Amino acid sequence: MSMNRRSGPTGARAARGFSLIEVLVTLVILAVGLLGVAMMQMTSMRFTQSANQRTIATNLAYELIDMARSNRLLSSRYTIAAGTFGSPNVNQGCGRTAGGGADDNLTRWKCEVRYSLPNGEAEVALPGDGVIRVTLTWTDAHWEAVGAQTTSFVVESRL
Repeated sequence: MSMNRRSGPTGARAARGFSLIEVLVTLVILAVGLLGVAMMQMTSMRFTQSANQRTIATNLAYELIDMARSNRLLSSRYTIAAGTFGSPNVNQGCGRTAGGGADDNLTRWKCEVRYSLPNGEAEVALPGDGVIRVTLTWTDAHWEAVGAQTTSFVVESRL
């Protein structure tokens, strides 16, 4: 009597391992998940850059307010009308000068605005009652899907 044996795997042995289709499906799911994480990282970097520019704008606005406040008699010299910001030279740096007056301080401040904020400009007004209003605008070019956007930041304080 001869027994006929099968040569192929049967039962539990046949269920071992992964098929090629299962591995490919797993890789596709993993790739989609990693792309989502990469997009979140890029969005986070853009938000961080925009927040950094807002912080810089806040510091610059309060710096000018403090300069005008420390020299109240000449505070009108710190005004900048809309569209008259000019083109400060940022190539040689924005260093402070010894014994600089209101005009030197304003020139240095304009240089810092242009150097720190992309296409940065400012408008400074003294509307009355001892109030000073500083408006900073710059180009926020970190939103490729929407295109470059102009961001404005306004600080108003009493001298």
